[in-house]
Amino acid sequence: MNYRIVYSIDQLDQSAWDQITTDELAMGSAWQRLMEHGWRNQAPCYVLFEDAAGLAAVMVASTENTFGRQGWREHVLRRLTIVVSAPYASNHCGISMRSDIRLEQLMPSIQRALAELCWKKRRVLYAISSVWEHDVPLWQHAGFSISKQPDYSLLHLPFSSDDAYLKSLASKDRAEIRRIRRKAVEFGVICSIGSFEASELATIYELICQVYARYGTTRETMPFGADMLQHLHREYGDDFILFRGYVNGTLEGVFLTIRSGSSLAWPIAGLNYAVSRSTYLYFILMDEMIRWAIGQGIRVISGGLTNEREKRGHGFHVVERWFCFRAYPNWVNRIFTKGLPLIQRVIGGVDMPPPKDPVVSHSESAANSLP
Repeated sequence: MNYRIVYSIDQLDQSAWDQITTDELAMGSAWQRLMEHGWRNQAPCYVLFEDAAGLAAVMVASTENTFGRQGWREHVLRRLTIVVSAPYASNHCGISMRSDIRLEQLMPSIQRALAELCWKKRRVLYAISSVWEHDVPLWQHAGFSISKQPDYSLLHLPFSSDDAYLKSLASKDRAEIRRIRRKAVEFGVICSIGSFEASELATIYELICQVYARYGTTRETMPFGADMLQHLHREYGDDFILFRGYVNGTLEGVFLTIRSGSSLAWPIAGLNYAVSRSTYLYFILMDEMIRWAIGQGIRVISGGLTNEREKRGHGFHVVERWFCFRAYPNWVNRIFTKGLPLIQRVIGGVDMPPPKDPVVSHSESAANSLP
């Protein structure tokens, strides 16, 4: 299978791209444009695979990734690795295929393309992030080593009413949600749902920055600026939906979501911690989002990586994800595989685990659980 590599979504036929990615939000051309124009430090590599029938598959890779380490370990991983993944998304491995194409059929072409990218970008490791468990054996058979990544949260909503949803939960969770709804009235919390308004840009961005600060990200190192909100609105229009939480008339929390057919992606949240903890605002907003989704016929909410325990109480379940990686060229991979236990001890795990407080459901920007 032939392939070609381009370095901007604007350089390719985006309608043909979207025919392959179909309803996969994080792989669509709109999301790629958002990443290129609204996010900082992006270095995308788009690979298009073609056969006699035309475009067969597409792949997104990047040389700008973060791995959750500090100092020289983070620098080494960034300098040596190219990662395939849907950008700023933890629910997609970054490879989309035509319905008649199988992964094992595409695998040799994927490896040739990644080997070429390693040569051009002077990398010695290439990796696939967010691989679902059922695909892991295929990658292992192709010579990849694997590492477990944080689980991803999904909420399936096959319900026609809020009552049916509540009945599906454990009795203790059902009682807790009802208690949260009473607290909303007690604390003067009012929620609103609607599209983005430019007048709120500064306030919403400040709330988002507070969440990122809990994970050690300063305003200077934020992956995007305030204009990201305008880019989101430009790309998705009325499908870019904000859930706002007001406490005594002041905006103190917000969930940023994107509707795609019968699915709702929840990539970013913002909270004023001085108020949100004592008012249960995070939980109230989550409950409001779920109730709205049921009424709108949404069948799946993508909930990201964090606050697994809190989300489970609202019916979310976790999906396992794996990081598959290998060295280039083959003879280096053989040495790398033999030395992997030592390499893993030296590199270590993520330096800054997420805080225990319920905060945000944003997705990771890269494969932060490399070996």
